[in-house]
Amino acid sequence: MTVEEKMILAIQVGEIALKNGELPVGAVIFKGNEIVGKAYSSGESSKIYLRHAEMKVLWEVDEKGYSVREKKRCSFLLRWSHV
Repeated sequence: MTVEEKMILAIQVGEIALKNGELPVGAVIFKGNEIVGKAYSSGESSKIYLRHAEMKVLWEVDEKGYSVREKKRCSFLLRWSHV
């Protein structure tokens, strides 16, 4: 899967958010070409504005039991990309 294909998938997740009345923000975490987690923002409907896509996808990855090292790598990439 190319970087462009991965980005298209994140955009598609964001489009699902928009259809559900949320801000059109999606986040997907890959391990190689495997989708480890995907989520979209849900602050509008829940009125809990900490439910950002990037945080929800990290929570999902955590629930799936990925190692601390992998989560640290994800959080580093989020900081590095200025999300």
